[in-house]
Amino acid sequence: MATPGELRNQAIAALKARDRPACLAALTRLSAQEADTALPWQGLARMADALNACDLAQTLSARALAQGPGQLTDHLGHLALMAKCGQVEPALARARALRPAHGDQPSLNHLIGVLAAQMGDSDAAIEALRAALERAPLSGASWIILVSAKPVTSDDADYQRLEALRPDFAGQPPEAHASLLFALAKCQHDIGAHGDAFRDYEAGAAIMRTLRPCRSGAASALARQVMHEFDRAEPGLRPSQCRSARPILVTGLPRSGTTLVEQILTSHPAISGGGELNLLSAALAPVGQLSMAAARRFEVADRGGWTGIGKTYLDMLTARFGPEGRIVDKSLNTAPMTGLIRHVLPDAPIIWIRRTPEDAALSCFRTWFSQGMEWTWSLTDIAAKFRAEDRLYHHWADLHREAILTVEYEVLVAEPAAQIARMLAHCKLDPHPGLEAFHHTRRAVTTASRAQVRQALHAGSIGSARHYRQQMEVFRAAYQGDR
Repeated sequence: MATPGELRNQAIAALKARDRPACLAALTRLSAQEADTALPWQGLARMADALNACDLAQTLSARALAQGPGQLTDHLGHLALMAKCGQVEPALARARALRPAHGDQPSLNHLIGVLAAQMGDSDAAIEALRAALERAPLSGASWIILVSAKPVTSDDADYQRLEALRPDFAGQPPEAHASLLFALAKCQHDIGAHGDAFRDYEAGAAIMRTLRPCRSGAASALARQVMHEFDRAEPGLRPSQCRSARPILVTGLPRSGTTLVEQILTSHPAISGGGELNLLSAALAPVGQLSMAAARRFEVADRGGWTGIGKTYLDMLTARFGPEGRIVDKSLNTAPMTGLIRHVLPDAPIIWIRRTPEDAALSCFRTWFSQGMEWTWSLTDIAAKFRAEDRLYHHWADLHREAILTVEYEVLVAEPAAQIARMLAHCKLDPHPGLEAFHHTRRAVTTASRAQVRQALHAGSIGSARHYRQQMEVFRAAYQGDR
């Protein structure tokens, strides 16, 4: 019988080899070890989380807490994992239960603020975040969530306090410095001081470009490769027998309206979940790369084939949401994967959201993406990303005309009833009254659009780039060039 140390090594080796079943098998055996077995349980939980095995990840994380009273960091890690796995409301309740023992800790109050904001309780979020900032007044992460939870006015006490702290920004670690600048810029944007706002957005972005530089040209190179290799609706690979239409794939650039569409659709009683699941990339991990050569190698290895990948993905959905209901999956960066996704899940409808490029670009630049969005720190890199997305959109929309429904954000705002009807028909869902009142639907929203989708549809963000016309010239020149 393998020892715990041997099982851990097996799990690590399988993870490196992209062998998800073997890794999960080793982690499952580890989870069955004796209650007092000393292992790095939180690290094992992160491995399971990387494989999108929610239940197993939480079981492993809970083992760290079961070995004793646990440090606050262990509790917070477990609660963050619960929230990531879709259990935001239970995580919030458990976080609040920690207050009698740890209520003065900024990290706990920050987490409570984040979870409350995700649940749409702005007042509770603001209260908790202010409590966190009493003890840690220069926490850029807390300031970002606080000022995003409300419209800021010139006489707002939080804004005035943040402005008074500006001389201390430069003494913070670089990422904290950048996030403080972004928080202050959001306040300036709200009060109409657009020149000052852009100055601080650019200063914060410049710091982040140094910390996490974008690989120039990577998006364009990937788009060209994918379009060259996947140039037919049927790519010549073995057919997938996974004929499920359960997932509704909503895609588009960040800040284009994907969360709005998700909120509308998940207000329908036939749809039971949604979010930036990122399960598609996990399911496709055995392929290795988004290339035809990698796809051929995968077929030769025959680890269950394309049908197996589809079943793995559907199993992940069931683990997250249960066996019933349609699911909105708005995983990020799916455009390059669309050819393989269509092959694996040929019956899954796709809704592609498009928005006026300049408005979407400005929104990307103004949004604090804490990780994984290096291209948003530069208007030039944003333009390159948008051009690559445009090429992929037109490529796939031409190849898969029946599967892909294009929804223009501006048209959705102007004609919600007609566009909602189009989306429901595309997904083969019956009409349902009241979907235009989507902002009343109570659910966790974990993206940067959590505040916007709690509001009724309005045209306030259409044409928002006009306030930064001069500053956006960099984007316009880069986006329109080399097309």
